[in-house]
Amino acid sequence: MINHLHFPFVSIIIPCRNEERFIKNCLDSLLNQNYPKDKMEILVVDGMSNDKTREIIKEIKNKNSKPDIYLIDNHQKFTPFAFNIGFKKSKGDIIVRCDAHSEYDKNYIKKIVSWLVKDKKIGNVGGVWINKPSSDNLKARAIAFTLEHFFCVGPNKYRTGVKDVREVDTVPFGAWRRELFNKIGLWNENFLRAEDLEFNVRIKKAGYKIILDPEIKIYYYPRENFLKLFKTMFQYGYWKNYVNKELKVISSFRQIIPPLFVLYLLLAIIFSFISFWLWAPFIFYLVLSLLFSLDISFKHNDFKILPFSFWTFITSHIGYGLGYLKGVLDVWILKKQRPNKKQFEITR
Repeated sequence: MINHLHFPFVSIIIPCRNEERFIKNCLDSLLNQNYPKDKMEILVVDGMSNDKTREIIKEIKNKNSKPDIYLIDNHQKFTPFAFNIGFKKSKGDIIVRCDAHSEYDKNYIKKIVSWLVKDKKIGNVGGVWINKPSSDNLKARAIAFTLEHFFCVGPNKYRTGVKDVREVDTVPFGAWRRELFNKIGLWNENFLRAEDLEFNVRIKKAGYKIILDPEIKIYYYPRENFLKLFKTMFQYGYWKNYVNKELKVISSFRQIIPPLFVLYLLLAIIFSFISFWLWAPFIFYLVLSLLFSLDISFKHNDFKILPFSFWTFITSHIGYGLGYLKGVLDVWILKKQRPNKKQFEITR
């Protein structure tokens, strides 16, 4: 446990843009932490929001004297720039990256600090990601619940949940001792997506551990419709190629399963005239998706979400797979440079 007389100072960095629906609950959950408020600061690095996000932040700032809340401009808009801007303006010994689309358990900061203080070999620590529907409609509920299922997100422990502490390859958002950045550098601003994956690989290469603690809980609000979900998954798949090329390693072989599945579908369509049995794997996939959707419906006692859960599986897998294949084409075949900020904004 931490010596109560020696709590390290914590800087919480929140990249955000147009988060008027979620920023208040996010900040309220951080203001309600059971960590000394005079040992915290919150830096909200805003990508020039054009909704009411900035007004909400200013209102909360004016109502709370401690911890200090800073609203900082991020004219570059994207997350890696936001984090680096926040880091350079922060003063904490412990740096915690939070997401505006989330809320945090009241012991979130204290648990994180305890791990980083007691073991210098830990480079990053985080908790389990518990999805909450962004709204009360069937689509939002189905997406939130399905994105916790292993058939949708794979054996990703912080998403599917664990019962005990374990060492992993990545955790959501993250927390670090300040000294780590002096050794391995800041976030790579060339990666407008997958910046956390690239940074975590650097942490592991430097010989540090990444710890997942199930008692550290994050409540996250996923995308609430299928178009946004598809775009998000497409971008995740696409940017994995740039990360793999930069690091000269595939961070996990499970990432190639969705693109192989999409490639199989394309070939099955082209050569479907040869034999009906070419579709047998796809039919098996549909049956599995239906069974797992039924399982999710049973678990949440809501059978109205079944068709939307079924469609979440398909949207996630196809979106990620197509994005990955587009990345293979651009990165490895056409040798394209990374999209710049303006190009990426157009495709978001």
